[in-house]
Amino acid sequence: MRMRGVPKEHTDWILYQLDSCKTKLILDNYYSEPFTIENGLNQGNPHSLICYLFYNAGLAEIPVGKSGGSGVLFVDDNSILAIGKDFHTTHSKLHNMINREDGINWWAEDHNCNFGIVKYQLYDLSC
Repeated sequence: MRMRGVPKEHTDWILYQLDSCKTKLILDNYYSEPFTIENGLNQGNPHSLICYLFYNAGLAEIPVGKSGGSGVLFVDDNSILAIGKDFHTTHSKLHNMINREDGINWWAEDHNCNFGIVKYQLYDLSC
């Protein structure tokens, strides 16, 4: 959030909200004892959506610019789009967006996450 220009007073407040945050699991008739959340926000926290948008804002910028593509993000779902004269060109652009030094895989590693390749889908459309 600081990298995106959010004032320190606001980010400190968010960190304070996360300090010693606890939650519990409720499944049918099972109620767990409260436990500390070690990393991140608990499910349903009203701040989680805005924090996640700041967190993955850099991911949305990867397809734009160098690769001439575009992307769409909604919370933890993302899509990238490449347009070209043929499928070879578009596949090359997609490969670049994913694998270049500052691409999607780099972002994932830098943010300690992993995009499951089994969830990737490729759609080729022609006119």
